[in-house]
Amino acid sequence: MFLWLRLPEDVDWVALKVLTAARVFYYAEGEDYRVEGKAVHFIRLAFGHVPDAAITQGIPVLAGCIDRCRKRNASGQAASLFDD
Repeated sequence: MFLWLRLPEDVDWVALKVLTAARVFYYAEGEDYRVEGKAVHFIRLAFGHVPDAAITQGIPVLAGCIDRCRKRNASGQAASLFDD
């Protein structure tokens, strides 16, 4: 099982990859799943094999990493899932 998470457009992808790896949090970049290989602002989170407790602990870790890697540091300004 997995889900797609849309990230704010100002996320520094290199910094996010380094920061999450340092916290043993791994994800797949959305462009890995596109035929064209174009950059997209999504990550794929697989959770089918992860214990519930690890998911609960991992959510704030990922949120903190994303917040720290925003270029304009505009915490709380991300669009909702329903915005274009």
